[in-house]
Amino acid sequence: MKQIKEALYQQMRYNILKSKYDDFTNSPFSNSYVYAWNNHIYPFAHEDFDGENYTLHQIYHNEFYLNKKLVEDVYDYIKTHIQEEKKLNYPDVTSKFNKHKNEKYDIYYLGKIITYIYYANIFKDKFWNEFFNVEESIKEFSIEELEF
Repeated sequence: MKQIKEALYQQMRYNILKSKYDDFTNSPFSNSYVYAWNNHIYPFAHEDFDGENYTLHQIYHNEFYLNKKLVEDVYDYIKTHIQEEKKLNYPDVTSKFNKHKNEKYDIYYLGKIITYIYYANIFKDKFWNEFFNVEESIKEFSIEELEF
């Protein structure tokens, strides 16, 4: 049964990606939704935010490599910092989640999740401008934090 569900997930993924490839401007799916499917990220932001309430992904929640809980954890961490008006940047997020020693929380996948959240346009530009302030982030980020 699991193999059938995985095959159906892959077929749905193909159809969503192909809809964007065939007609980029008239695809029924937003760029962020397609990005999520392309990168095997559960499209958490498309359940409640900005009127884009797609449901195609919900039955495949276990098939996404970066599942709903992972995406929600990163989203909740960012949201908490915004609500508490604390500064946050990419190294802060990676150092928080790299402690889990879970390969899905490594820098590569966290970058994918953050990119998806950015594309989904959940948070205001002011936050992202501070978050991606490269000059400040480089000062705070240490190569010693990376594990090879």
